[in-house]
Amino acid sequence: MANLPKSGYTVAQTEYFPEMKMPLRLTRPARSSKRFHPIHYHDFTEIGIIVSGEAKHLIKKGSHPLAKGDVILVPRGANHGYAYMQDFGVLNLLFIQPRLPLPLLDFGGGKLAKKIFDTPRENPVAEKLMTLNEQQFDELTAIADRILAEEQSPGQSFYFLLMALFMEILVILDRAYSPPEEFHSLSAIPAALEFFENNYSRDIDFDVLAKKIGMSRRTFFRHFRLATGTSPLAYLNAIRLRKVTDLLKQTDMPLGSIALECGFSDGFLMSRSFKKLTGTTPTAFRKKNN
Repeated sequence: MANLPKSGYTVAQTEYFPEMKMPLRLTRPARSSKRFHPIHYHDFTEIGIIVSGEAKHLIKKGSHPLAKGDVILVPRGANHGYAYMQDFGVLNLLFIQPRLPLPLLDFGGGKLAKKIFDTPRENPVAEKLMTLNEQQFDELTAIADRILAEEQSPGQSFYFLLMALFMEILVILDRAYSPPEEFHSLSAIPAALEFFENNYSRDIDFDVLAKKIGMSRRTFFRHFRLATGTSPLAYLNAIRLRKVTDLLKQTDMPLGSIALECGFSDGFLMSRSFKKLTGTTPTAFRKKNN
């Protein structure tokens, strides 16, 4: 990397948005096999979709390889370049974020929107966002072809159509960045929490529960931790111990009966779990609080 440029240049807004009627453009430069494309800064935001070949993406923190289907984000003010390009082709979606009349609606609360529109003002960094699968790639490039064809001979309501197609591209990218199963977990995990609250005294089979809400065991555990910060078993035990605490305070039930009532197999296991959580034994807790 010793031959890389020592400093970059700035690509101004006026170079791609000369009339400023619409702060949104799609470009598809010719494929390249140059050794380097110099490091440069953007006065606008760029989303790049690699459509062919391969290259090294040069960014502030080093470099990483790019290939067909990869998607990169270059925020306004970030610098980047390419090296060792081989038949390298990229679709560049360019826009001036502050001037973009974009109704974010429910897209605005997603991970991708935060990544694109909440970039830091100081020291922004270009990065690889994701790799599209074949279906996503074909859908996105078909929309891009339509935009490029329309630009050759703009029809009525061209800018309106451009914005609509841009939003369609964002939907494809958003769903690729946050797969549907993650959205599914947002509705499925609360159902699992309610199930635990209503069935804590039972012996719960996590494999059966995961299948019931439409996930594999591994996916269920991963999404459960993502949503709650803990594992299903730890969450369930927390409910059980809360119920144990209530019964210790409010009843004179034997410890063995409380254990069975709250989903523990025996009083010893309950006592051990209770002491680990509270630092005291159930008997000592009852004496103190009864």
